[in-house]
Amino acid sequence: MSPSPSLTLGCCDPGAQPPDVAAFLRPVHEASMPAQQLRGEKDGEWTSLRDISASEVRALQTALRGAGFYPQGEINGVFDYRTLSAARLFQEYVRSVEGLADIGAPDGVVGPRTQGHKRRPWLLAMGPRVEHGDDTIKESRIPVFTCDVRGRAHGAQGRGHRPAWAGPDRLAPSRPR
Repeated sequence: MSPSPSLTLGCCDPGAQPPDVAAFLRPVHEASMPAQQLRGEKDGEWTSLRDISASEVRALQTALRGAGFYPQGEINGVFDYRTLSAARLFQEYVRSVEGLADIGAPDGVVGPRTQGHKRRPWLLAMGPRVEHGDDTIKESRIPVFTCDVRGRAHGAQGRGHRPAWAGPDRLAPSRPR
């Protein structure tokens, strides 16, 4: 199995490229910006939408949404500005909050290191979000964990049970009430 390609701004899953790129970009572009391209990071850098061979962008968007990093983003298979921001937020979370510097700088490029963290058990277990109007209900495939007054974790298996993927300092997210 060959490694997944790096996903960057402008990547589109097969068949996901919008038929009218200018109309797709109009809500996020100023009038002076090129109508058919996305603005890159460097001065004067512009990138066009381009097809990739596999449906990797939708999978990334789904994983990021399920973990809460892409709450309002559309699962459309286009690596746009919102997907870039969500990827950066995920990278920054892994690097800063979890202290795992091996993911590298939060640059929004989803290469092998970010793909590896995307496949971690806690992220895969989060499940999809279901949206109903203004309310977002999180469907979770993991048991609900709480803490007692001393900060000890309690879960489906009783006092002191902590899932292996939660780590020594982390608790699983709890279901919203």
